[in-house]
Amino acid sequence: MTEYILRRILLMIPVLFGVSLILFALVRVLPGDIAVARLGTEASPELVRQLRAELRLNRPLHEQYLEWLWGALRLDFGRSLWNHRSVRDNIAAALPVTLELAVLALAIEVVIAIPFGILSAAMQDRWPDYVLRLFSTLGLAVPSFWLATLVITFPAIWWNWAPPPGVPGILDQPDNLIKYLIPAACVALSTSAIVVRLMRSMMLEVLRQEYIRTAYAKGLTGRAVLVRHALKNGLIPVVTIIGNQMGFLLGGLVIIEQVFALPGLGRLALDAITQRDYPQLEANVLLLAVSFLVINLVVDVMYGYLDPRVRY
Repeated sequence: MTEYILRRILLMIPVLFGVSLILFALVRVLPGDIAVARLGTEASPELVRQLRAELRLNRPLHEQYLEWLWGALRLDFGRSLWNHRSVRDNIAAALPVTLELAVLALAIEVVIAIPFGILSAAMQDRWPDYVLRLFSTLGLAVPSFWLATLVITFPAIWWNWAPPPGVPGILDQPDNLIKYLIPAACVALSTSAIVVRLMRSMMLEVLRQEYIRTAYAKGLTGRAVLVRHALKNGLIPVVTIIGNQMGFLLGGLVIIEQVFALPGLGRLALDAITQRDYPQLEANVLLLAVSFLVINLVVDVMYGYLDPRVRY
């Protein structure tokens, strides 16, 4: 297993190099210009050229790429072209917001989805199964941003209540929990629907295996069969989905962060796109790529724990 992990870590190097090359090329061909965005459309071409020279954007692309790549290797992504703050400082300010929101949403999802999926499979074609299948269908049909809009709108109309303003720190309880729990629950209700359906289908498939019948024939109780024999084998595809969802949550919470006014990585990337802030956008996307690679490695290692045959 150690050799496998080292091999995977070494394979990350060419993957990240390819991502950096494609990312740099795609970002630079985006329509629009940071100089025009900062000076306005009424600015003269001479002023635009002068600002591009000050921002070092008039150099050949290969020089810009090599300079950016060398800085990225040293975790120095330069300064934002828009607010002149360090790109690393901008990410450090936004990362805790997105990370707390993503981890809380994932925790709610796991607590809800895995037990519900097991219960739905154990109660196949009975009323709990029908209720949980209806819940998962509604979760798939209702977008999280629409649910978030309702959560903000109706309590404000009916009870004159709204989530607390600002972004409280992790130690500022209970404001922090209220601020993050509501958007995390909106996200988790949508993502957990996928896991409930997958967990149910996988458990039904595992429960039809011969070794499950053997376990029942030996006199084991239904709970022991589910927990000790069926659950681990049924969890392997579910762990894959949850890992992918964690990567998605780190970079795909743009709308939720906009709705709840949370200055996370999603809003930071969106602002960088609209402002054509190349260094900030490149650093955000590269961070997301690294996150996906690390999460996939963790998921693959968990396969070996859930099913020892995977190690061989």
